[in-house]
Amino acid sequence: MRKSKSAVAAAAVAAGMLAPLLAVGTANANTYTISYIDRCARVGPNSGNLQTDCFQLGAHSTYSQSQVWVNGSVFCHPYRGSVTITWCGVGGGNGTGALNIGDNFTFPHATGSYYERMDMFAGGAGCETWGSNSAGNGIYQWGNDQGTPVCESPA
Repeated sequence: MRKSKSAVAAAAVAAGMLAPLLAVGTANANTYTISYIDRCARVGPNSGNLQTDCFQLGAHSTYSQSQVWVNGSVFCHPYRGSVTITWCGVGGGNGTGALNIGDNFTFPHATGSYYERMDMFAGGAGCETWGSNSAGNGIYQWGNDQGTPVCESPA
């Protein structure tokens, strides 16, 4: 009889301790997202012979109220024209309040190296993008493809 009462008491204590732990777990829940930008440039040897070259930079990520980190790898891929990605990855901040991703790239009909960067923020605070944006050296115009950037959209 004594063992039964002890088991019931232990179960009650465990249940009482479990409820606050579940509440803490819910308060610190992680959100899984995707963020990306589709970036394009009008490139060519002269203004009468231009092509549109586009690439996508993005990542699946997870954020809590205080941290954001990349899930898997950063993705960088050309999807129109001729873009050569020379570097793609995490620039810093993985597991902090701001995750920085980016890529470096070139175009065959433009001279120079170019870059695009994206910061994703903890707590669902969105993202910011920046990068090469100047005309010249074979680039006549920059722009984002329709509907981008996409910041921390549920994955």
